[in-house]
Amino acid sequence: MKKIIRILSNMPRKYLVILGIIVIVVGVATYNTIHRYMMKLQVQEEEQVNQEEIEIFGDKPKGFDTKEEEYIAKTKTVEDLLRKISNSSYDVPYLFTKDGFGIEPMKMTSNERMLATEAVQRYFLNGDQFYNARITKIDRGKKVDTFHIEVLIQQVNFLEPRQFKVQVNKYAQIVTPIAQIPHGQEEVPVD
Repeated sequence: MKKIIRILSNMPRKYLVILGIIVIVVGVATYNTIHRYMMKLQVQEEEQVNQEEIEIFGDKPKGFDTKEEEYIAKTKTVEDLLRKISNSSYDVPYLFTKDGFGIEPMKMTSNERMLATEAVQRYFLNGDQFYNARITKIDRGKKVDTFHIEVLIQQVNFLEPRQFKVQVNKYAQIVTPIAQIPHGQEEVPVD
């Protein structure tokens, strides 16, 4: 350390100024590089968190390989997708899960089936169990791009199936509260 100080004290001022400028430039460049890298990591973490927070019905962002695929996906109507879901052999109304509109029901994985089941239990039955659920009616609403859907659900705790109605927009987001369609008679819970 003493040798370095002795060498620096014996150097002419001109060289000391040049050396000082070089040290400052290298220091600033290093700081900027590290700062830019840290900001990029922070932005990536925020995007990942934001993507995980997207859980509302049908809002899952979809990546497209070509402009044509994107156009086809955007021009598919909700009605077509609803009919595909309601006509499938697996008839849980999967549209109420976060990625329900991107997948045909026949191609669902076991995890996606579980999500569909949880969605029905959460949105329609307040957590109760059910045997099966199916979409019984799809009508186009008076407003453009809205659909009235009726769902019939056979619960574990009730003898008679319960019928619910809901209105969704073109993105399959629920726009009215889910309402139970009153039955002609009182519901009889199973003991």
